[in-house]
Amino acid sequence: MGFVGGLIAAFFFIIGLLIFLFIAGLLLLINGLKKKAYPEGPARTNYKAFMITGIIMLALPVGITWYICLYVISRRFLLIRERQNYNTPIDKWRNEREYVDSTNADDDAISALTEAADSDNKEELSKLFTEELQSKSNFQEEIDSFFESCPEGLSTGKLDQLYQHSDDGEHNGNASYICTIGDDWYTIYIEYHFNDDDHMEKVGITKFHIQNLQADAYNDEEAEKKTVCCEVLNDEELSELLGKPVKAKLVGGEYGAAFSDTDYQPLGPREFDERFDPLFGAPADTFYETMGKPNGERISEDKNETTVYYELSDTGYDTLYAAVTVRSGYVKGCTFYTDKEEIPYKDIIKK
Repeated sequence: MGFVGGLIAAFFFIIGLLIFLFIAGLLLLINGLKKKAYPEGPARTNYKAFMITGIIMLALPVGITWYICLYVISRRFLLIRERQNYNTPIDKWRNEREYVDSTNADDDAISALTEAADSDNKEELSKLFTEELQSKSNFQEEIDSFFESCPEGLSTGKLDQLYQHSDDGEHNGNASYICTIGDDWYTIYIEYHFNDDDHMEKVGITKFHIQNLQADAYNDEEAEKKTVCCEVLNDEELSELLGKPVKAKLVGGEYGAAFSDTDYQPLGPREFDERFDPLFGAPADTFYETMGKPNGERISEDKNETTVYYELSDTGYDTLYAAVTVRSGYVKGCTFYTDKEEIPYKDIIKK
């Protein structure tokens, strides 16, 4: 922080000095011109010294300003010429490090990845990844597998960003999206390394994952370990993986969850909330004995945490779920969702 503050202080000092020189030079030049206009005598003394000093003092800030303007313009023209030779956004990350941050790197990455996926061109997608990852023995196998199940229309589908995050804002970033293609729903997760002066081979995409609704409900551990992966399941395949008949449903517009028939009898929001309050913090088994077995479930990436869902009745919404968080075997919270969004409890009661 001290270094940055010093740079800012130095910048304003230089600006102030240039302004001072310009004003002082202008005043000296004007004074010199006034002296020159006088007839020969004491009042006309040293008018040349005033004018020359004024011109020199004016020339410094004007010259420096012109130099800076010409430098910026020339740099811009050079940048335009360089960009004509770029084959991928990764070339820009490597050559324009001072202009790239985690936000515009994210925009570059998602556009390039979805367009490459739609092109059905393995080479075009591969070269977006870091050179380090491209050299791994199983990388091409993952690329081949990706295109076997990759849906068409990713670059033209409706894309909504869930979040964009960077650990330091200067080197790495990651982002998650929802992509809707007609009636089909997918999550897209990306990671990227956009700045590394010492190791240019590490600059590029580092992860690209796509899941449809059923795959998102399953959260396959093995798929998470891959660099590039596209998981597309149907309800039958999901049922086989979970060992029971299930149907994937969208919850809150952001997650897939596996639903099945259970002994739970749907409750209204008030009744559910009244039963839930005394059971907060209780063991999950005790909770299930009281409320009934949930008819929906989503295993999170943190295997110590599971979200279970209870479909509610008489809510005023087409569909409303109570999402109960179970962490390390204990009930830790409850949130309400429609299939498209989270709904505050106070809004539910108003219905």
